[in-house]
Amino acid sequence: MLPFTCCKAQQTHSFGQFLNCGSDAGGHAMREIGFGLVFSLAMALTAFLVAAWPVPGQPIAAFFPNGTSQPEMARAVAEAGGSILQLDAAAAVAISVGDGRDYAASLYRAGAWLVIDGSLAQSCIRQARSLANG
Repeated sequence: MLPFTCCKAQQTHSFGQFLNCGSDAGGHAMREIGFGLVFSLAMALTAFLVAAWPVPGQPIAAFFPNGTSQPEMARAVAEAGGSILQLDAAAAVAISVGDGRDYAASLYRAGAWLVIDGSLAQSCIRQARSLANG
């Protein structure tokens, strides 16, 4: 067990005792733990977004609200100026390719709620289906 020093009494305690060592010390420890959790989640989300960032000219996966039909997704891809590679109404995902650097932004304007790299999305969808099918 690691020793912790109480801020007020300057005594060494176990972690459980440390949390109860005056309101200042316990509050300080909880703030540090909370900050660590929030910081870790933010870093994980940032790493995911960097890995999933769409690359112009490569397949892009556009996730639409649940229940969006294939014709609605096709219309959104066409409005954004892309070419459809695959439509999946069950997952409300359209895999497409667009030439412009602002193609991902155009998909958001056309109604997509998430636009990520197509190859990453396809592997995630395959994995989810294999887990669902047992």
